[in-house]
Amino acid sequence: MIGTEPMDGTTPSIERRILDLYDQLTASEKKLAKVVLECQDNLAGYSATELADRAGVSKATAVRFFRRLGYESYNAARVQARDGSPLAELLEADAPAVQGGDLGAHLGQDLQNLTRTIEGLRSDTLNEAVTALAGAERVWVVGFRNSRTLAVYAHALLVQLKPDVRLVPSGAVSLAEDMVDVGSKDVLLAIGFRRRMQALLDALEVAREAGTKSILLTDPTAVRSAGRADVVLRCYTRSVSLFDSYVAPMSLLNHLFSRVVAAMGDPAVDRMDRIERMHGRLSTFALRGEEE
Repeated sequence: MIGTEPMDGTTPSIERRILDLYDQLTASEKKLAKVVLECQDNLAGYSATELADRAGVSKATAVRFFRRLGYESYNAARVQARDGSPLAELLEADAPAVQGGDLGAHLGQDLQNLTRTIEGLRSDTLNEAVTALAGAERVWVVGFRNSRTLAVYAHALLVQLKPDVRLVPSGAVSLAEDMVDVGSKDVLLAIGFRRRMQALLDALEVAREAGTKSILLTDPTAVRSAGRADVVLRCYTRSVSLFDSYVAPMSLLNHLFSRVVAAMGDPAVDRMDRIERMHGRLSTFALRGEEE
């Protein structure tokens, strides 16, 4: 288990402390942890009693919980709490260490993220996601802010396997125009790593109302969005630098879609073959008359 002291020597945020100790928490402490993660953007607005009541645990549990995280008291945690933005972490850190970093520490953290992600994945959950994607009539891939890059990658892979894959947002006027045709035979692949936008929750709610199965690829801090998804795949994104690491979700997407190919069989292989032949006809990867 990783300790609560980050590799870069910075003061660990309350989110990082919770994630590092989550597997060791009691059932009551995990309930409180979920509430704290959900309320972390405005933690200063809650008392320890209010958090405990919201989680359905005792105040004594709350006191033990924050001490277990390494705080002298809840007030100390409330003072340290920030909105989770990279700027806030930078202001709390030794700037040269954050900006320069150490390549070995960077690689070590990515390996830890991959290991913890794989250890936390249930085979039945992963199988459910593969089956849903393979059998979907249409797939909607949703991602905002940093998650948009992962959504574009997911779309680029899936469109090679299935004929109707939609990337949202598409540039339409609003989410309504993008998702008006979502149906019960479709699947929504929502990618939502911190900091999540309201639009992500809206997309998941649209899917729920339409009877569309939803798969959420996210990090361990997701609470409200995870509660609205049918299948939740969590990846660790902790980093020793200023920005979160997306090595684990990229790797998981690659693995997930490789399994979708196997589950779909000939239709996916035939589509990939037709795409390759069209690349050749269009000279996609080489200038005309020149070798690649």
